[in-house]
Amino acid sequence: MVGPVDARLARPGLKTWSLIEIAFPSSPANGAAYIPTNGQFNWSIQWHANAVGKQGVQPWGMSVSTGQHSLSNCHGNVSSSINPHLFYWAAGGTIVNGVKPPYVIWCSRKRLKYNHWYKILTYTKWATNSTGRTKTWIDGALARSITRPTLFKDGSTGATDVPYLELGNYRWIGQTGGVSFSSTILYKKARIGTTRASVLPVGK
Repeated sequence: MVGPVDARLARPGLKTWSLIEIAFPSSPANGAAYIPTNGQFNWSIQWHANAVGKQGVQPWGMSVSTGQHSLSNCHGNVSSSINPHLFYWAAGGTIVNGVKPPYVIWCSRKRLKYNHWYKILTYTKWATNSTGRTKTWIDGALARSITRPTLFKDGSTGATDVPYLELGNYRWIGQTGGVSFSSTILYKKARIGTTRASVLPVGK
C-alpha cells in the first residue's frame, strides 16, 4: 500500500492531474499473480474520503469488477470471480441526514488485460457542487468524462471532505466467503500534479 498523498491537493476549486501506470500479472510476481475477489471490491487506485462520508466510499476510485458482467451491471456478481473488467466509481455532493448522493459507475467494454502496463491519466476539478469534474484516459483513449460533485459536504455542519490518494491491492475477503489468498498488483511512474504537463512525459 502506498499513500496517503497530501490531502491539501484536493480542496474546492483546485485541479489535480494524476498518472498511474499499473499492471496485473498472470503469473507469480513478487510472490503471487493477480487474483481478483468476486464482485467489484478490488480497488487499486483511490482518492479516498478521509473525514466527511468516509465510510465505504471515496470521491473516485478504480477497481476490477468480476462475475456476470454486463454494461448494465458494473458491480459484477459476488458469487463469481470470472470475466474481470476495469471498473470506475465516482461520488460526491451534499450528505443530508447521513444519506449520500447517488454515485456514478463506469465499466470497460473490454476484459482486463493481464501483463499489460495500463496508463491511467485522470483530471479532477474538486467541488462539492455540479461544477466538479473528472476525466479519465486509459492508454491515451478517453474512457469517461463526468461533470458532477467530486467532494463530499456535510449538509448539517457544512464541513467539506479532505480526500487523499492511495495505491494498493485493496480487497474484501467477505465476497469470497472469508477465504484469504495472495494477489499482486504492480505499479510504476505514479505521478501527481496541478497540470497535465507536470505528470506526462514531454511529447506524450
